[in-house]
This record gives sequence, C-alpha cells and structure tokens, in this order.
Amino acid sequence: MQALPTIRIDRAIPLPSLQHSEVIAALIDGVGQERFAHEALRQLNRLLPAGSFSAYVLSRRAAPELIASASLDRPDRTREVWTYYQARLYRQDSSFDAAWACPAPQLTHCTKSAFVPEHQMEIYERSRSRERLSLTMPVETDQLLAINFYRHVDQPGFTPHDTDVAAAIAMPLIACVRQHLRWGQRRRPLPLRERLRHSCGRLTERELDVLEQISAGATYEDMARALGVSATTAKTYRERAFIKLGIERRSELGTLLLGQA
Repeated sequence: MQALPTIRIDRAIPLPSLQHSEVIAALIDGVGQERFAHEALRQLNRLLPAGSFSAYVLSRRAAPELIASASLDRPDRTREVWTYYQARLYRQDSSFDAAWACPAPQLTHCTKSAFVPEHQMEIYERSRSRERLSLTMPVETDQLLAINFYRHVDQPGFTPHDTDVAAAIAMPLIACVRQHLRWGQRRRPLPLRERLRHSCGRLTERELDVLEQISAGATYEDMARALGVSATTAKTYRERAFIKLGIERRSELGTLLLGQA
C-alpha cells in the first residue's frame, strides 16, 4: 500500500489568526467532557472542514482502541465500521508504519485507493468516506495515537492548504486528545479485552476476538464476516473460550464481566 507523502512536524507552527486561537481554546475547554469529539469536530470545521473525526490508540501488542468519534451533518458510522477494523483490518493497515519509527508528530494523507480492497469496502464504502488526514504521535513505547479527519464522497478532497492548517494545529490538538484519553482512563474500567484476559490468561487472541464480538451482540455470521473465518470456526472459538472461562451461555459471559466492572 502506498500512502501520500508524510510530513514530520518537529516543532509547533505559529497559529496565523485569532480564529485559530479561539478554536484551540474551545478544544481545551472540552477536554474530559462526554461530547468532546462532537464539539472538537464542530470547532475544527472552522479551520479544517471534515465530515468525520476519530481518535484511536494503536498497539504493537493488542488490537487498537477507539477513543472518540463524531460526524457532522451525517450519521456517525465510525463505531459500526470499527468492528471490522479492530477485528482484523488493522493488521493489513500499513499507513501508520512510518509513524512508529518517528518520535515527533507526523501528518499523513491517504486516499481510499491506498488501502487493500477489503479495507476499502468495509471501512470507506460503508462510511462513504473518500480520504483520511491523520496526525500521529507515539504515546508509549508500544503505542501510537492517531487523530483522523475524514472527507466523504460528497465533499472535495483535502488541499495543500488543509494540510498546512492540520500541521499548524497539530501540537495543541494532540495535547488535548492525550489529556482527554488520560481522563477517560481514570474514569473507566479496564478495556473489555483486558478484563477477559484477567478472567483467564489461557485465552488465545482469536478467542478474545470472538468474546468481544459476543459481548457486542454479534451473531456467528457477524463474527465470521468480521474475523474472516467461517461461522463454524467462529462457533468453535466460542466453545473453546467458554470452556476456559467455565461458562456455558452468553448471559453468563455478561454476568462474569459485570462482576469485574
């Protein structure tokens, strides 16, 4: 896969107008709030028009975690398509490869055609997106923060001016999202996957994938599609996982997790 040029941001670029300062002030004010992503997207559209916004953390050791998402003037389908990305498509996404080796923030621009066909279909076609502008920065030794702006099929593509604006707001925006992530981590229980690992350290990654899907209410057909396996194989993973957890029914999984919350 070939992404469009990546820009390394070694230092903050001066904000060129009072409007930029007002937007950054609004972002800071929204940190930690429930509607942070929605307000962030609304404010950022004053400088960088985008149909959707997302922020997630990529990890070398685990599946990615979605922090926040929002859409403007359209349904937010991020969480719907995230199921497919988190289950397996992230393993085929090389658009962030260069960012792992760079300690500084980076700006990457990718169009739909830069991704493998399955990614195009499950992510871009389902959400009616056409391209992505991403700010990335390592947040831990094995974790990478990605902040993404999406243009949709009814919008024009990103321009050089848009990338300049994104570079100008990169440092304060990354700082706001990182702080929002910290606040969320203090307030919420362990992620579902970690709670499942605590329940049984013998669960395989595939079994954890299936348990996450079950917790989200997925059918065997849903699991098969998301994980790229047959429904029979998904059922086998489910049976093995339930045996290891000492449970027999889906309702017992919910009870088990509720006891850990």
